[in-house]
Amino acid sequence: MATTACYYLGMLSAISSGFPPTVRLSADEAPSATAPIDAAPKKHPSGATHLFIVEDTSNMLARIKGLLSGFVKENNLKVIECVQGNFFREKLAQLQDDEKALVVLDGNMPVESGLDALQLLQQEPKLLKRINAVYFNSGDINDLMKLVVLDWHKATKIPVQFAPLHWKTDTDSMISFFNSEVVIGKSTGKKLAGKPVK
Repeated sequence: MATTACYYLGMLSAISSGFPPTVRLSADEAPSATAPIDAAPKKHPSGATHLFIVEDTSNMLARIKGLLSGFVKENNLKVIECVQGNFFREKLAQLQDDEKALVVLDGNMPVESGLDALQLLQQEPKLLKRINAVYFNSGDINDLMKLVVLDWHKATKIPVQFAPLHWKTDTDSMISFFNSEVVIGKSTGKKLAGKPVK
């Protein structure tokens, strides 16, 4: 009898040694039934993926980039710097169709100005679809320039805003415009940065 008991104890010991020990986890320690999925990176509400800074003065370009650095980081925007209007058009053409741009555009540049670039882009509907908004940034915007830009806006339906005279100390003007309803697509299209188009 004792021999039989020893035999079965030996068998149980051998079987147990061939298997890993059983570990019981509490509900808090148990792994999730599904693997965690990384949250998609935040996008700008308008769907913009890029910020174009079109400016021929290097210190001004660097200043604008610095002022908007927080906005760029928050919205996961890729910054594209251009020192001429023609470079702006070339870089815009390199975007994919599902990539969209917010644009800070200097009106006065040699070779091809911001005004020239806008007028040339009006002839390229495919490229216009990649622009979500244009912040027209020029220290000496005159009435003629405003008329040209407003005519462009009316023809393309792309939101446009002019920089205030004190824009150098007012980053909020750019950010408020890019985050406005007219830019993110909630407007009826009858407003220009919250004001009626005349």
